Amino acid sequence: MPNLAVRAEQAVLGALLTDHTLIDQVPYLAGSDFSDATHKWIFDAIAETRAAHPEATGQRLMVLVAQSTPEIDVGYLSSLPDRCPVPAHLAAYGRMVAEAAMIRELDVHAHRIARGAADLIRRRAGTRTIQERTVPEQLARLAEAMIRHTRRMDPDRWPEVTGESPAARSHRLPEQLQARREAEVLAGLIQHPAECEQVMKWLPSRAFAPGPRREIYEALRAVVRTGAPVDALTVAWQLCMRQASEGTAGFGEAPASSRSPIAASAETVFTLATVSVEPGSAFLAGSLRLADHISASLPSDKPPAATNPGHQHPELSSPHLGEPNHPAVPPMLPPSAREPGRNGHQPRPQ
Repeated sequence: MPNLAVRAEQAVLGALLTDHTLIDQVPYLAGSDFSDATHKWIFDAIAETRAAHPEATGQRLMVLVAQSTPEIDVGYLSSLPDRCPVPAHLAAYGRMVAEAAMIRELDVHAHRIARGAADLIRRRAGTRTIQERTVPEQLARLAEAMIRHTRRMDPDRWPEVTGESPAARSHRLPEQLQARREAEVLAGLIQHPAECEQVMKWLPSRAFAPGPRREIYEALRAVVRTGAPVDALTVAWQLCMRQASEGTAGFGEAPASSRSPIAASAETVFTLATVSVEPGSAFLAGSLRLADHISASLPSDKPPAATNPGHQHPELSSPHLGEPNHPAVPPMLPPSAREPGRNGHQPRPQ
């Protein structure tokens, strides 16, 4: 599977080959920001074509770009529009490419500083002044901190630990009921992002079992919270950024010492974007999952005490920022999918 930085580059190029006027949305990008030399050549060719032939679109645009880059395989070039999840999300993909370029550049400089500091330390090993000894040591610490933080910021540095080979993964929903409902929620939200805001008002992260699906849902919530567009690439990027950040060791800790041995992978997100789900699936599966979650949290021997009418069960409130404070039982379907009662009237509220 291509890493996320390459996927982001392909998404940018695919959007621009669909409509090269979109390049105005990413004026900060340059060919040097692309990690793949082929992608650099294609981006530069699109920019030149935009300037020389502003009226070119569709197949004409593809032909002009192919003529400008004869060393590029035409089949790969023509496949790029299909590798862009949503061309309208170009600005988000452009930020990913710029962010990945910044991380690579910082990493290069950090390693240069580390090599220079190590050389100074060797050459000044016999010096006596404090300044001559401490400056190289401080440079070495600076380089170490930069390298540590570039690894923390890079979503492609965190290994994907999934317990199964990519070939063994199925583009179907899980068989086990709870896992199936959780996967339906995630697939529904990724494929129908307009439902995210409503579902996330009442479905907390803790309604998902600890593990990969909860991690993906939390990444989805983070994407929505930041105002970024929701699609498989933006969610996978956010997921791996969170994993890279959480997997960085602090002082006195082993790397990833507190993480689960089985983590969600970017490929899982892309798989969820391809399984077959209908609009409204997130509402239905999410409400059933929430009902199961609340039912499991209640005492099994007797109903909860009703001595204080204003008292809430602890599972129905969340101290965490971003979690719904009052996740009441949601509608089983989105409002647009509900049907009125007989005679055209809505049922009377109880």
